[in-house]
Amino acid sequence: MFEVKGNMLGLLKYLVLVEMKGITDSLHADFVSFCRVHPYIPHISFEVGHWDYQVGAAVPEVQQLNRLLEELNDQFRGHILSAKPMPMFKARKVRDYPLNPRLP
Repeated sequence: MFEVKGNMLGLLKYLVLVEMKGITDSLHADFVSFCRVHPYIPHISFEVGHWDYQVGAAVPEVQQLNRLLEELNDQFRGHILSAKPMPMFKARKVRDYPLNPRLP
């Protein structure tokens, strides 16, 4: 499996958590098709739980993320309850285990 590191190309990476209502097989197929051809969406996953989809977004500027969110809301009007973007950071937060170690 290969991965293009968008941050090395100057792209800002986000994960958009999408909650939808009334998902049918047809709506799911339309949503996946939309995401597959969109130039700013490198990946998508269907989830179980509060969020229905996790949509990856790699954009050169924040304005393109806003446009992507507008496109999602326009294309799937009446079905998207929320689409919340979360920035993906280059460095991951690491915590030692146990979380509250005893001092000697």
